[in-house]
Amino acid sequence: MTDQQFQLWLSFIFGCLNPKGPFPILVLEGTSGAGKTLLSEMTKALVDPAFAPVRSLPKTEEDLFIMAQRNWLLVFDNLSGISNRMSDVLCKLSTGGGFTRRKLYTNSGESVMTATRPVIVNGMEHIARRPDLADRAIVLYLSNIFPETRKTKSEIWDEFEQLSGSIFGYLCDAVSMALKRYSNTEIKQKPRMADFAKWVTAAEPSLGFKDGEFLAVFMKNRQEIAEEAIEHDVLVFSIIETMKNKSVLEGPASYILDCLKSSVPLTYAESVEWVPPNKLKSAITRIEPVLLANGIQYKYKKNSKGRMHAFIKMN
Repeated sequence: MTDQQFQLWLSFIFGCLNPKGPFPILVLEGTSGAGKTLLSEMTKALVDPAFAPVRSLPKTEEDLFIMAQRNWLLVFDNLSGISNRMSDVLCKLSTGGGFTRRKLYTNSGESVMTATRPVIVNGMEHIARRPDLADRAIVLYLSNIFPETRKTKSEIWDEFEQLSGSIFGYLCDAVSMALKRYSNTEIKQKPRMADFAKWVTAAEPSLGFKDGEFLAVFMKNRQEIAEEAIEHDVLVFSIIETMKNKSVLEGPASYILDCLKSSVPLTYAESVEWVPPNKLKSAITRIEPVLLANGIQYKYKKNSKGRMHAFIKMN
């Protein structure tokens, strides 16, 4: 783990101690044997000790919110991917949301569960595929551990147990610092998850960060996430590539999509996976934060010519 990765990991742990949230989603990626599960377990042990620290991601929104009623930090291990539906639910859990269902044996009664919780997910491949999930995430790629530097799990846990009390005391001191400075703390550049950024910034002296250091590291991580999204999202990639030679691209959905098709493989552009004209606006809404991070602004308006989409390259 690099120094900047450690700072982001520490910031996530400290963010978990904010009683209100919102909370970022910590995404741990890396090859087999990189220590993703162990790091997840250690983070859970510091923040929210439990008998079963890591679990499989549930299949339904209801199961996830039930789990959130009994856990503060939710940790999901060894994911090969996250469905679009569950990605939306994790976003809701990160910034606050609820789940409703009809009460048993009633016709009109309603049962409501609400929660705002920090979440860790780990896996080998690109997990935060959906831009709205990535926009709420801290993504750390863990390098493989070489045999000559690897320790046994029992050795690591012995060291951790010796230090955990001091670590938690250190975090409590940082919470005291944040509570003292929060109302007077200002951040010039407010990113997504601005409340989390302000909470960590307020505790920078106690966390050992220089003034403004956390925000710089956090923004760099967000930029790296945005750059990685270009490689994994065909629509994002096509817009970025098309706008390299344009300052403005404007027109109805069919025209926009015809322009974008030149940047993607023909087989994909003609497949059912390619965005249909009537779904363009909703598809762009999901990736808009990634486009902004890459210097492209999106605008949508209705006029005498119909529904017009516009992409504008920002200076």
